[in-house]
Amino acid sequence: MKISRSRRIRAIGILFCSLFLMSCSKPTDDVEIVEGIKLNKGAIIENDGGNYSNYNYIKGKYEKVNNNEVIGLYEHNSDNYIAQKDGKYIVFYSGKIIELSNIEIGDDGLKMSPSGEYLSLYRNVDGVTTYKIIKLSNGEYVDFNTDTGISGHYLDWIDSNTLVYYGVNNEGVNGIFTYNLENGEEKLLYKLDGGIVQYLSTDSEGIVILQETINDEKVLQVINSKTSEVKTISKDITRLYDIVNVDGVYYALGEFNDGILSIYKLQDGKHYRLLFDFPSSIKATRYGLSVDEEGNILFIGSNSDPELEEVYSISKDGTIRKVSQSKNEYTFVK
Repeated sequence: MKISRSRRIRAIGILFCSLFLMSCSKPTDDVEIVEGIKLNKGAIIENDGGNYSNYNYIKGKYEKVNNNEVIGLYEHNSDNYIAQKDGKYIVFYSGKIIELSNIEIGDDGLKMSPSGEYLSLYRNVDGVTTYKIIKLSNGEYVDFNTDTGISGHYLDWIDSNTLVYYGVNNEGVNGIFTYNLENGEEKLLYKLDGGIVQYLSTDSEGIVILQETINDEKVLQVINSKTSEVKTISKDITRLYDIVNVDGVYYALGEFNDGILSIYKLQDGKHYRLLFDFPSSIKATRYGLSVDEEGNILFIGSNSDPELEEVYSISKDGTIRKVSQSKNEYTFVK
């Protein structure tokens, strides 16, 4: 199955990678309490000829959200989110709309903590990448005092105040580290005996990594964040774009030893291909998968017209169906 070709510079990527360009004032105590937008899991951003809209996923169908915000990140435990509104960039935080501050042009890799309290991002200045943490209740930076050289964008959240990342510390240790924002403590969670990490994300079971060993083998693993126990999911994967956990079962968007891009179910050390000829191509991106409220897998692809994208659903019984209209571009709300 082919990868959907890039038809233009991704407008939505530009919109939300540069979503946070405005410097603005800090919130005051008299900020009006408002009711925010509620989005379900699987919500999307639609690009229809340069016009951006959110669509909520309700009972297997997409319904347009009639508002003047474009939401890019949404945290479902708190219902906090980050959006663009009236040419400004805002966070909805605990009933308050607050204009973001301390965000600069080119900031990337934005992720909200599981509680919706913090936002992490990375910033590249003259080839030097630094990582910033912002407390969303006031838009201020939070101390992130690590000497570990974090590799690329391999940083995520374990819980409401703990970061996890891959890198090399000042003692030359190559591994997965955690950092607690409350006490400023960094810990080595997992040491790599050579090799590198090519993917990192978190879920309810731990930290998922794709490790390339010194023997050029690729191993997909899950690290328990509390015990450091490591479980191998697959030794056959060669490329991973995204992975989701549904009731303890992993589903991967990527390629295995046969070199075929598809969505695979990973179970008992084996992988099972779920997509064949429909749709004809898949959008392979870092956030190319989503899971709806019922546990069905959602992905983006193209079928009859390669210039247009659609959202598709894979139900628990393996049925594949189109659940959106055909438009220029879709992306999942993170």
